[in-house]
Amino acid sequence: KMIHLAKLNTIGRSLASSQSQNSALEEVLQSMHEKIGVGQGSVFLTNDNQQLEVKACFPPKTIEPGSESIKFKMGEGVIGKAAETKKIIFVPNTSKDKSFVSQEGDTERALLCVPLVDKDILVGVINLSGDVKTVSFADSDYEFVSSVARSLVTTIKSLRMREVIEEQNRNLEIRIQERTAELRQKNNDIASMMANM
Repeated sequence: KMIHLAKLNTIGRSLASSQSQNSALEEVLQSMHEKIGVGQGSVFLTNDNQQLEVKACFPPKTIEPGSESIKFKMGEGVIGKAAETKKIIFVPNTSKDKSFVSQEGDTERALLCVPLVDKDILVGVINLSGDVKTVSFADSDYEFVSSVARSLVTTIKSLRMREVIEEQNRNLEIRIQERTAELRQKNNDIASMMANM
């Protein structure tokens, strides 16, 4: 239990200092690998079309901007079901689960899908898996992943809020510059009008 708390504190601290959503997502997946021994992981976030879109992977692989990223509809596959129900779904063996959407060369894996939820609004899903022979999820792992998921939701919210504030500040600066230029022009017009009187 104490090891769990220490690890949660470490993750919480590093998430709090995250400067970008990508680094926060990768941090969480890396810590899941270290803590639970999962071989693969991914974080899917809901996009504007209410689909789940992959935003980070473990082992890390660059998601090329503009490339067609992996997406799931609500209710599609285990990830989509976890999103739709907003409940943790555990699949002890993916090869025996009909709702698992498998890819070429998939081995038998244990799969844990944890929804990222903020006050009943779905933010995304963490997807963790590993070879059935090496990864089994204990009850304490569910608690750990759920706690990390809550921290991640808070981090994503604050990063998004910071983006909104930065955007508003940029717009405000542009408006101030425009207004200042307009005032300068008016002052010049008045000065030249006075000079011509």
